[in-house]
Amino acid sequence: MWSISTIGNLDILLFDQLLKGSIKKDSILLDAGCGKGDHLFYFLKNEFDIYAIDGDASAIQQLSQTFQIEGVTIEDRLHMQHIENMTFSSRFFDVVYCLDVLHLAQDQAHLEKMLNELWRVLKYGGMLFIKMYSIIGLADQVKNRGGGRYQFHHGLEFFNMNESFFNHWMDQHHAVCVEPVKTIITGKFAASTYYVLSKLLP
Repeated sequence: MWSISTIGNLDILLFDQLLKGSIKKDSILLDAGCGKGDHLFYFLKNEFDIYAIDGDASAIQQLSQTFQIEGVTIEDRLHMQHIENMTFSSRFFDVVYCLDVLHLAQDQAHLEKMLNELWRVLKYGGMLFIKMYSIIGLADQVKNRGGGRYQFHHGLEFFNMNESFFNHWMDQHHAVCVEPVKTIITGKFAASTYYVLSKLLP
């Protein structure tokens, strides 16, 4: 039986994909931008075939130490890599999830490079699960810094993926949404938008 203690800090909408059967036990997963490992521990403790990367070497080192303390084995599957320049083979993963990372893009070109790499390593028929900050529902609560960059009132600056770019990118890459795009607004200060995509044969 599922409980908060069994899923830990796993994102609730990513957990929803587990419940729907979109993430299977024999899937090969990638946590792209794993950070502190909030969305990684559940899969590791339940022996999923998962890899993880982060561009912050100190985060990778800290995670390795935490895994040792927790008695969780990840072997050679935790890597210091930037999303836009991954070394994995093309079409290697069944599921790629990237949470709270893509809005850190410097500009649209940087965002596109990251998206293209996430897509490259995803198998045909695979699922790309994305969560990133957005201005949806908060247009009057953010400051426009120009060049697609915005700032929440609490000071966090981020890059916003606009709808026209996203739709054009999907058309170019034979991507389809397998779930309606969802946005969760946290109080008056932040909004996160979720995209769940599938990769079609070209």
